[in-house]
Amino acid sequence: MVLFQHRSQPSRPTLAVCVRDPSLTSVTSQDSEIDSTTPAHGTRRRHALLRWRSRREISTVASTAPHHPNLPRPHGPPLRPLERSRSLASIIKPASVRSLVQRPSPDSHAVYRELGMGPLRFAPAPDVPSTSLHDLTVPQRLVVRTLWEQWRDRNPADVSAEWEHWCLCFARCSPGAANFDSRNAWKVMKHFDKRYVNLKAVTLESRLAAKTVVPVPGLRTHQGLDVVYLRPSRFHPKTDNVPAILDPLVYVLMNMTVTHESASTNGLCIVLNMEQWTMRHYTTDFLRRFWAVLQGFRAPVRVRQVLIVDPPSWFATIGRLMTSSMMTDDFAARVHRTPSAALGQYLADGYTQHLPDDMVGGSVPTTDLVRDYLAFRKYVEAVEEVPPSTRPPLTRGFQSKRRVRFE
Repeated sequence: MVLFQHRSQPSRPTLAVCVRDPSLTSVTSQDSEIDSTTPAHGTRRRHALLRWRSRREISTVASTAPHHPNLPRPHGPPLRPLERSRSLASIIKPASVRSLVQRPSPDSHAVYRELGMGPLRFAPAPDVPSTSLHDLTVPQRLVVRTLWEQWRDRNPADVSAEWEHWCLCFARCSPGAANFDSRNAWKVMKHFDKRYVNLKAVTLESRLAAKTVVPVPGLRTHQGLDVVYLRPSRFHPKTDNVPAILDPLVYVLMNMTVTHESASTNGLCIVLNMEQWTMRHYTTDFLRRFWAVLQGFRAPVRVRQVLIVDPPSWFATIGRLMTSSMMTDDFAARVHRTPSAALGQYLADGYTQHLPDDMVGGSVPTTDLVRDYLAFRKYVEAVEEVPPSTRPPLTRGFQSKRRVRFE
């Protein structure tokens, strides 16, 4: 045991303890509570220095100690040295780390037995850690808590635990350059159409089967963003109902955000195949609503890159109209027009092996992608999920090591 004792008050020593036990992997630490009656600023600086030393000891021991069989092995990629002390709670007490983003999903072996390998490729990666309150900073927790209080005051009849979890999704997908913006996130929540939460693959099957929008498993950008494929020429806003056209798009993007960790943290890439797109598929109202969805103004969606592939020669005029009146400056900088032959500048190596065959150079049948995606989503939605009432309330995790309480 390493013991640090302050010399300022020998009668009431303030301790910062770092316990080392060679039989254990993890290290427990108790940061000292600063006495509110201490007037000297120098003493407070020494307190901060001692806490920093104790955390450094924890980080060093946690990085070099072998794994103990009685303790659970932490999941996910190895942490950087500066992150180890902050993530010790998830290593020591994994039972307290609750997922607030990922919904309960069926076992992958059950999906394989029932559906085969094709639909299973749309399942989220099992080795990716889920987002939890312990991974959030204190300001981020404050944003989530603020959104929940605003939602509770505005919708007193709808304060279920399901909406507590959605508050985190809205915070992480808040529009703008940076996420966890409480003001922008609340603007989206106020105008959010609640029927988006209840969209099902069974009701959208006919529109999804038209191959308008589908996620592309295995296809990623150079930044590691997951890709969603769209075919705008199969939208008919002049003859169809515009909200009904956008429902499949919102359904796919929201499910990607909720079930895939990388989509909620890093964002998504949208590939727009503009082949056969003409003025028959253009209306100003549809485009305005379309870009509002992609920018996260209508639903918790985080799109970080848009690739407009093979646009028609006259598309430049419409492109200037879109960037000037339908997009923010930050989002417009993320929209790129490119020919299909130059997709390698944006997509990762070997992208042609995952690209739908609707596009030039693609090798994966688009019909199979849509069929497998529908089969997987219908299977997931048919599985009995954990009732929202049994999930832990969001307010139970709002207490940090700095004695900051949010209740």
